[in-house]
Parts: sequence; structure tokens; C-alpha cells
Amino acid sequence: MNTDVLDSVPVTVGDAVVADDDVAFIAPAQVLQLAGRIQRVEAAQADLIRQGRSLRDQLDFTGYLQRRTANPSLTLRQHLEAHGSALEA
Repeated sequence: MNTDVLDSVPVTVGDAVVADDDVAFIAPAQVLQLAGRIQRVEAAQADLIRQGRSLRDQLDFTGYLQRRTANPSLTLRQHLEAHGSALEA
């Protein structure tokens, strides 16, 4: 993979670079991919909300509360990961 350096910061193919006279911002390709995934998931959730399915139902929040009663250390993040609804990689 080709890597260049912009003011001591490595920049590779797929990274986004936005700059003006004062500052440069570099977003690694992995961050852009994750942002795209988040955008797609949230767009799908919004579509379901417009169709009448609440986000609470989509994320099985009631199930989370029930599981947390049995396991008080369960976090929402853990529930979402187990449910397949976590946004983060």
C-alpha cells in the first residue's frame, strides 16, 4: 500500500484529507468505512421508524431490561452486540 507523509502524518490510499490555509484533517479509511456503516444502519433504522417500528423495538430494549434484571452488570453495549445491533466495530 502506498503511504505518503503530510507534515509527519502518514496518509494512505483511501484516507480523506481536508485542508485549508490553517489546518489539515486526515480521516483514515477505516474511520470512513465505519462512518459509512453507521450511516447505513441509522438510515435503515429511520426507515423502520417511518414505517411505525420504534427504535426501542428494533433494539429489543425490553429484552435488554429483562436480561439486565437477571445480570445487573450487563451493559447496553453488550446487549446490542449480542443482538447484532451494535454500530461500532
